[in-house]
Amino acid sequence: MKVLFIVLALTGTLAFHPLSPRERDGVRGDATSDVSSTNDGQIARPSPQPSPWEGEGAIPVIFVPDEPTITFATLDITIDPQGNPLGAYQFELTSNDVSFTVVGVEAGEHAAFDHGRPPYFDPVAKQGETDRLILAEYAKPQLDADQLPNESTRVATVHIMFDGPVRENEDPTIQLKLTAAGNAEGERIDAQISHTFRTPERPQSR
Repeated sequence: MKVLFIVLALTGTLAFHPLSPRERDGVRGDATSDVSSTNDGQIARPSPQPSPWEGEGAIPVIFVPDEPTITFATLDITIDPQGNPLGAYQFELTSNDVSFTVVGVEAGEHAAFDHGRPPYFDPVAKQGETDRLILAEYAKPQLDADQLPNESTRVATVHIMFDGPVRENEDPTIQLKLTAAGNAEGERIDAQISHTFRTPERPQSR
């Protein structure tokens, strides 16, 4: 589509000038009729004309939203066995506000649960948007009770992509339910579960 015509300046460079509304309507005149020379031989530029992209049929402007459409966050999961040796656990993580996708799971900090791999979890949570994650792990079977954690310990770190904006370090109603906790003999013990929610800091605009 012809929206520009070219004027060859005296210096040999090319100058570009948008078509006027009259020219866009099909009434063409001398392409250089709006250009004149001054006494010193310089090109006198015409007054700016309305852009052919203004008004009806204008090119739409794309705005970047202030809030991201997805949010990455990290959850540190902690279990307190309240003095009992923790030999195994299973918990369920849900979010009522936004759906999420699990992008990574890390093992806990205690050597008893260090199997050289992440804890077991439902692979469906990595395949797309969901609102629930089930995660479980057991301690190394050769360990004695005194080698197991008996106080608050981080058992897993979960990296999550939320489908929607989440404000910095603002927990989107994450709910944890400790569905099972046992000692080295597989006996149920009383324990409590909690988490810490972290989001990457967004760069400040300048």
